[in-house]
Amino acid sequence: MTTSSRQRQSIYRLAWLLCAWTICLHACLPTVFGQDAAVATGETPSTADPQLTQEDIDAGLKAIQEATDLEADVKAELTELYSQASQSLSKAAEQQKQAAIYTANIKNAPSDIEKAIQAKASISGYDFGKASDLDLNQLNKDRSDLEQHVQEAKQALLDAQAEPQRRVARQTEIVDELSAAKASLAEVEEKLKALSADQPSTPTPAAQKALLQANKQALNSTITRLEKERESYEAQGELPRLNIDLATAQLKQLEQDALALVEVITKRRKSDAREQVEAAEKAVEDAHPAFKSLGENILNHANDRLDLAVKIAVAAKARDQTNQQLARWTEEFERTKKRADAASSDSVGLLLVERRSELPSISVLRRA
Repeated sequence: MTTSSRQRQSIYRLAWLLCAWTICLHACLPTVFGQDAAVATGETPSTADPQLTQEDIDAGLKAIQEATDLEADVKAELTELYSQASQSLSKAAEQQKQAAIYTANIKNAPSDIEKAIQAKASISGYDFGKASDLDLNQLNKDRSDLEQHVQEAKQALLDAQAEPQRRVARQTEIVDELSAAKASLAEVEEKLKALSADQPSTPTPAAQKALLQANKQALNSTITRLEKERESYEAQGELPRLNIDLATAQLKQLEQDALALVEVITKRRKSDAREQVEAAEKAVEDAHPAFKSLGENILNHANDRLDLAVKIAVAAKARDQTNQQLARWTEEFERTKKRADAASSDSVGLLLVERRSELPSISVLRRA
């Protein structure tokens, strides 16, 4: 092998070693030296940055309290800086918790969609098969529980119906909040660069740097949370619409059960009253003449109870019809209000006149 060939091989070997050393240095430097290494390599500091902790803040506060060459007002100022840094760390932690929730929503989106579909398909109603074994007190308790569930289902439906619009508005807000957070992050990073590593390790720069680092961590966490929130809405896709369908079906089932249970209770009241009347009639027939008047009184009370059961049934039916009418008017009012909010002043007047003609007369309602 000639001298020139050996020289070329030596050069190639040296170049390969230099390249390998550069790659290793590039990979290891940010992890070993944190933010200063990232700045030195021209990269934006990321999660490899050294993270400020509450222990760091506590150590800084302790150093301030133990310092003998600081005036009281300086100590108070530095203590306030560390206090603000602690608050920023708390904010960062809260943002991380929210981001974790959105991350879980992204992961669970397919199963949540499937669960909503299955839940609608498997809605079960009140078990009327057991009604014959229950007394009136228990039936009335079940009716009261059903009516409470109906009110809760109505609120759940309203919330579900509002969710798509909330998400649309939230998407716009997220864009603005992301832009503001990124701008603030850039400012904080510039200020951190200004506090260069060669500054004297004195309490004031250390406290200022701690506050800036805490603010940076809070902003980074906020940006992550906003991005995860946006991603979660995209991942969930049709879930809000499915939740509306589910809430609608659940409310319909509960309302049907509540009405049906009222019918069961009404029939039970009439049946019990008739049995009491029959029992009273038989008691009057079999009673000793001395107790005839007492038996007749019992029979009269039994007949009164039967009449009362009929009146209760009529009142319950009227109440249900009134509630249904009120629900229709409330729904129509909300729909008209939304149209009015989106319309011009002239069209609003025409719309209100049109809707006014569809409402019942006040005098009729007062008589009712």
